[in-house]
Amino acid sequence: MTSDAQVQEAANSPRAASPAALASSALARIPVLVQVVLGGAKMAIADVSALSPGEIVRLDRRIGDPVDILVNGRLFGRGDIAVLEGDEPRFAISVTEIVDGASETAI
Repeated sequence: MTSDAQVQEAANSPRAASPAALASSALARIPVLVQVVLGGAKMAIADVSALSPGEIVRLDRRIGDPVDILVNGRLFGRGDIAVLEGDEPRFAISVTEIVDGASETAI
């Protein structure tokens, strides 16, 4: 990732970066929403409205199946769930595949 200092240095150098290069570095700093989808379930509205705390909804994926990685709602890749140990253990994703072609949209 390009830092602000690198962009400024490039702009001040004798062979200053092109406007396109500066624009692309600005684009690289735009935040995007990254989501991980464990799975899904198709349910009738009546079944969803009848859910109560403690009930279990069976998902369409099995333990060990790769999860989908979405970037701004579009399928970006797949990965495996990992656990980061430490003071505050957290879930993480180990990216195993980058999807070729950003035309796939996850629902």
